[in-house]
Amino acid sequence: KGYDVTLVQLCTGTIANFFETTQKPRIDTAGKFDIIAIDRDAIGRHASEAMSLDETGGIPDPITLNFVRDDCSTTDAKVIHGFITASSLKEAVRTEKWKLTRQNLRHFKGKDATSANAAMVKTLDDDHENFHIYNNGLRITCDNMKSLGDDVENGVDVEKWELENAQIVNGGQTSFSIRHYAGSSPLHEVKVGAIIIKETDPDVLRNIAKRSNTQEALDAWDFWADSPE
Repeated sequence: KGYDVTLVQLCTGTIANFFETTQKPRIDTAGKFDIIAIDRDAIGRHASEAMSLDETGGIPDPITLNFVRDDCSTTDAKVIHGFITASSLKEAVRTEKWKLTRQNLRHFKGKDATSANAAMVKTLDDDHENFHIYNNGLRITCDNMKSLGDDVENGVDVEKWELENAQIVNGGQTSFSIRHYAGSSPLHEVKVGAIIIKETDPDVLRNIAKRSNTQEALDAWDFWADSPE
C-alpha cells in the first residue's frame, strides 16, 4: 500500500507469443495491469542503452550553442541548420564531455589518432577561416531547443540556442578535436557546420545515427584517385 509496483516477466519465442495472445485480454479486462511485449533484440538494445547512459555519466545538462546569425536558418520548428562558433562548441563539450556522444557510433579516437583528426588540427592552425569549408560539420539531436535571443560573441553576431538532452550523433571527432585544441587560432572566428534536429522518437533517433554515419572507408591511396598519375 502506498507504492507503485512494476512486475516484469521476460520471456521469448512461443512463450511470449502465447502470453501476449492469451493473457493480455484478461489483463486489459481486469484494468489493473499493463502488458508490453518486446522481443529479445529490443531487450538487448535497451540494456545496452542503459549501460551506455551509466558509463557516460547520464543525461547531459542543457548546452548552449552560438549560431552565426547571418548564416543560420531557424524557420523550421524541428530543425536548425547553419554555422556555430567553435568556441561555443568547445565549451559545451568541455562541460558535458562523453554525455554528448552516447548515441554516437564513433567515440573520439584522439586528436592525433587518425589522419582526419590530425588534419583538423592543422586546418585550425593554418587556415581556420576555411574550417567550415573543409569539415563535414555536426548532426545533433535534442529533446527540445529554445532560442535565448541574439548576442555578440567577441564581435561576432550570434543567435544563442539552448539544447536539451543534446546528442552529437555525427561529428564526434570534430567536436572533441575542437575541445582539445590548444593552438593560437581564435575559436570564436571558426565556423562549424551544424544541423540540430528536435526529435524524441527512439526509432527515428536510431535511424538518424545509423544513416548519418553510413560511409565507405577511404585509405591513403584513394585520395590520389584524381591525380594525373
